[in-house]
Amino acid sequence: MSDSRIVVVGTTSDYIDHIRRNYPGRALFITDPQERARAAEAVPESYEEVLTGLNNFNHVLETLRQHLNLYGMKPAGVACYDCESLGLSAYLARKLGLMFPSENSIKLSRNKFFSKNLWQQAGLPCPAVILVRDLSDMLQFMDKIGKPLIIKPLTGAGSELVFKCSDHDDCRKAFETIKSQMITRRKLRLYHSEDIKSAGVKPLKEFAAEEFVEGTEYSCDFMIETDRLEIFRIARKINAHDQSPGTVMAYVVPAGLPDNIDYEQFKLLLANAAHIMGLKHAVCMVDFIVHQDNICLLEITPRPGGDCLPRLISYSFGLDMIGLALDFAEGKPVFIPEALHREAFVGLRILAKCSGIIRSIDEHAIVRDSRVRECHILRSTGHKVIFPPDDYESRLLGYVIFKPASSECIEQECLEIESKLVVDMEDSPWKSMQAH
Repeated sequence: MSDSRIVVVGTTSDYIDHIRRNYPGRALFITDPQERARAAEAVPESYEEVLTGLNNFNHVLETLRQHLNLYGMKPAGVACYDCESLGLSAYLARKLGLMFPSENSIKLSRNKFFSKNLWQQAGLPCPAVILVRDLSDMLQFMDKIGKPLIIKPLTGAGSELVFKCSDHDDCRKAFETIKSQMITRRKLRLYHSEDIKSAGVKPLKEFAAEEFVEGTEYSCDFMIETDRLEIFRIARKINAHDQSPGTVMAYVVPAGLPDNIDYEQFKLLLANAAHIMGLKHAVCMVDFIVHQDNICLLEITPRPGGDCLPRLISYSFGLDMIGLALDFAEGKPVFIPEALHREAFVGLRILAKCSGIIRSIDEHAIVRDSRVRECHILRSTGHKVIFPPDDYESRLLGYVIFKPASSECIEQECLEIESKLVVDMEDSPWKSMQAH
């Protein structure tokens, strides 16, 4: 009997380690050699991992097939946790005859202009959007709608290279910044993707501009199977006001919708939004804003939410979204814990306050806080913090999972816990916690 494995495409070493420890023998990892070289976790056995560059889809497929034949393995499904690997995952699934969202649905959902343009045509609530080829496109759009704009890459993720523009001068600065920054990112798979290029756009030279919508931002994981949709979790985002636009300071799980938003109508909206992207069998994440008690869709992607969300969801109601995605890929039933067993937890992302090189970092005061369940510091002595727009990752120092003392002052509790991190940085005034 052959060894059946779920093919996990292009994920990070921490997810690989989690899967190996919690679901041994279930996955075969396709990993970028650069990701493996910088990993701190244990190296998988040779039969568990295919090390190959991920840009050439045909080469990845042939390398995978050789590995499967060598070890007598059979692919049981395809799972993906990373935006930049979705296109490759769809290609491999099609070639191997496995279930996964189609290449066309990946193209549509990953493109910040295509997705909103299709939603608009279908009458679904989302920000007005245009494709930006030059500065005049932005200026004319701003004058037409009479509102601030958000400009972002077509295929980016998170807050990276996202700019809010309130006037023409902001537009000029943001356009020049994003244009120059995209040149430095031209080799990154997140931005330079063959499946996006084939759609007739230039992801390195063309951008999306959309109207700015004021409101509370949320994130949601759900599963769609033909006409059935089940929501796993809704998280409320707390933005970091001292960081670049769109930067999340914390997530709160579970998060309820305002009382006058009908839950079943919300599920129907998600189903329609997914179907328009061609997503009929997928685990998805959607970002949306509640504006004046109305839903405004931002983006949808066929993968579960990342960052500190998996750990947060696990603490809140005992669901492992990483393992759930494996079960779904393999066609196994997925279990969703009942809402009444959920407890409120917060996932706090600890962000550096300035650039510089870390001399020392001490989280003991955070760990001693009775509210804290987990504190995971990612950086150590010698780490160099570079601020946006040149770098968006290095400022993330770690994350904390805590149970808030009150639902009324969560943002204040976040700031209080964050202030307990003691950091000494070279040539920087940011040296210690507020109460030293």
